[in-house]
This record gives sequence, C-alpha cells and structure tokens, in this order.
Amino acid sequence: PMLWGPIGGAQKIPFRLLHFLGFAGSLSEIFRGVITSPLRPFNKFLVIKRSNILVLCSNDAVQSFFSFSKREFPISSNVSLPCLTSGERWRDSSSNYYFAAGRLIPLKNWGLAIKSLALIRDDSLLIIAGSGTSRKRLEKLAVSLNVAERVIFLGQTTQAQCIDLMLGSKGVVFPSLRDSASWSLTEAAHYGVPIIVGLIVTGK
Repeated sequence: PMLWGPIGGAQKIPFRLLHFLGFAGSLSEIFRGVITSPLRPFNKFLVIKRSNILVLCSNDAVQSFFSFSKREFPISSNVSLPCLTSGERWRDSSSNYYFAAGRLIPLKNWGLAIKSLALIRDDSLLIIAGSGTSRKRLEKLAVSLNVAERVIFLGQTTQAQCIDLMLGSKGVVFPSLRDSASWSLTEAAHYGVPIIVGLIVTGK
C-alpha cells in the first residue's frame, strides 16, 4: 500500500478553553482550524477512492476520523527514543531548576509555567529548550512578572542535551493544552523524572 503518515493534529481545543491561549494564540488556533478543516474531508475522500492508501495515525482522534466502513488504520506513534538506556536514571531531587522542552507556540501554554514559577518563593529556575513564534511574548511575560533572570530560554538543543538536563532537574514541566505523543513525557517517565502537569479546570 501507499503509506500516509504518521498523521496527527485532528484534536481540537474546546471553544471554552481558547481564551487560555491569549488573543494571539486564540487567533492562531482558529486560523489553523479554518485552514485544515476543509482539507481533511478532501484527504478522506482520496483515501476512500484509493483503496491502496494506508493511513498511519499518530493518535485515536486521527484514527477515528479516517476509519470508515470496514477499513481500519493502525495507530503508529511518531515517538522514537533511540538514545534511552536503562542504566541512566533521575539523579538529583535537590536541583535548583525545572526543565521543559517543546515548540514555543501558544498551544503549548508556556505562559502558565512562567506564571507558576513567579508564585514559587525560592530561587528555582525554569529552563525551556525549543524555539517558536511565542518566544518574545514569553520573554516579555517573564520581565513583567519579575522572573526574567529565573527563566532561561535555550533555543534549539539536541535530544541528548535535553535528556541530560532532564536527569539533573527537579522535574519536567508540561503545561501543554493538547498533545498526542509527547517525547518529553515519554522520556521523563522512562527515566523516573517527576512530571509537573498544568491543569485547567472549567465548570459549566
């Protein structure tokens, strides 16, 4: 068969949670939905017309969308962790920093991590590896909360560097509003690193 994928991104943030992304983030998410939503039915039509196409789905939302009639498509995670070894483990709970890695985009909700750091009454640092369009906005947020010296943006780093920083941290911070197959969570769980997840609770 012709292989398509792994394909992700079919999940949608509930409308009531959009405001947590801020104005720019909300516009970005709405624009993404407007652009991609019409294309997905067209891709599904192509899959229906050509029975030799096998869609590799990165999550159950994509599998649910593309599966029809008696045809089922496999969930094939796009996570591959070639440098993980069982001999290495989380080493130091007395570290002075938390670690996070990912794209600096509104969807990843890094503002929540920075605001949370501002509430911690010690000298803990937050080290964020990754790049993206939200970096300047996040830097301004850190300045406004008087934690600019405690938030370190590393930019692009290697996977090996991220793992080394992870193993020496207090824990891995994961505030994302939506993720399908997160490398950082899988790596942290493998090494026994504490995981700090940001939760947004909404009522009716």
